[in-house]
Amino acid sequence: AGSASGFADIEAFNGSVGMTVSVIGGGGGHGGNGGSAFGSTMSGSGNNASSGNTATASGTAINHAVPIAFGVGSVDMSVNARGGGGGWGGVAGAVSDGAVPGSSGSAGSGAEAFLDTVYGASTAGGDVWVSGDAFGGSGGTAIGDGSAGSGASISLIDKVGGDTTGSLTLIQQAIGGSGGGAEIGT
Repeated sequence: AGSASGFADIEAFNGSVGMTVSVIGGGGGHGGNGGSAFGSTMSGSGNNASSGNTATASGTAINHAVPIAFGVGSVDMSVNARGGGGGWGGVAGAVSDGAVPGSSGSAGSGAEAFLDTVYGASTAGGDVWVSGDAFGGSGGTAIGDGSAGSGASISLIDKVGGDTTGSLTLIQQAIGGSGGGAEIGT
């Protein structure tokens, strides 16, 4: 399994600063389907899917510009990380003429998302708006009797910060991934 990461570091001395960092982990691969069976044989079982990939994002923006006009010297930044979703479980092969069906594969779990430092500042007293969001990947869907994938949990504690003598707005949001669906499995 791979991972995705992104980072931006901006320092300005004139004007205002606007910055967005978005990182999205890749989705997990789907499980392969089982082969068909005829007569008194058993069909092939579906394969398990892989889990999504993690995502980590961070950013720092510092503005030293003197706020001589509205908006000058300000910082407006958003940093987002989204974990990849789990793959779908493989389906058991088709059966006919009394053949026994194999089992379906399990779906992959969603991946976690992480925020490192998310910080914005205006040394000249401009307005600062900083937002950091982490979204857990959703679990994959299971077809047949396979198990659904779990959604990823997310935890953020004091990841977003800022400094200014002007207006300071800090937003931190953590949203866990939803669990996958299952046709008849768990």
